[in-house]
Amino acid sequence: SGFLVLGSYARSDSWMEFAFKRARRIFPALAVCFLAIALFYPDKAAETALYYLSGGLAGHSANPSLWSLLPEQTAYALLAILWACGFYKRGIYAAVACGVSAWLAAYLFAHPAILPGHLNYYPFLPVGFFAGNAAWLYREQIKPYAWAAWPVLIVCALWFNAWTFGPLAASLVVVGQYRVRWSPSIDLSYGIYLFHFLILWPLRGLPMVIAAPIFAVATVGVALASWYLVEKPCLKGWSAPLTTATPERVE
Repeated sequence: SGFLVLGSYARSDSWMEFAFKRARRIFPALAVCFLAIALFYPDKAAETALYYLSGGLAGHSANPSLWSLLPEQTAYALLAILWACGFYKRGIYAAVACGVSAWLAAYLFAHPAILPGHLNYYPFLPVGFFAGNAAWLYREQIKPYAWAAWPVLIVCALWFNAWTFGPLAASLVVVGQYRVRWSPSIDLSYGIYLFHFLILWPLRGLPMVIAAPIFAVATVGVALASWYLVEKPCLKGWSAPLTTATPERVE
């Protein structure tokens, strides 16, 4: 997200255009998700809305994935403010912010009394976001050395903990941007994110050998329907103009 949305903001003429593009990407499918919850889990509809609006801090959701959308949207506002302040004129600022965020997140995770429960996962969100920001700002400098991200990614994934989350996030951004050559014409990621829990609930109690293939096929099928019937039509025809606001170089 930090990588992609910073690039999107740089290609936008204004923060209003950027906000409009993000709204077209997020809210149509989200509205369908809430409609599905109202139809199939009506007793959870109000609490799910509260859960979404509170960032997962209140309510019991029929779709637990929705907790991360509010922090994501908050990050968009933060990006616009930081851009206006000149934060993205020098890539070192984003890199330092990522490092400081990683240290703070690991410290808070190691001391759960400070942020009890699932709250201790929130500080990790800026780590990934600033890692993506820094990778976008240094994208040309990173490209020749992108291969080095693979061993970092593997080691951090095998020994995953609070202290390896920062390097894992950074290496994942680099690997995803420069080492994966397949460029699909469809994007199922958001549909899978939004609808997989709604498909999972009815399958609880079934043997894994039965539930797993049903879940996989149904989730991909619903994501395809979301893409072709909702997401793609809402995005079709949008072409964001280039803007001279893009930083020309990173120091």
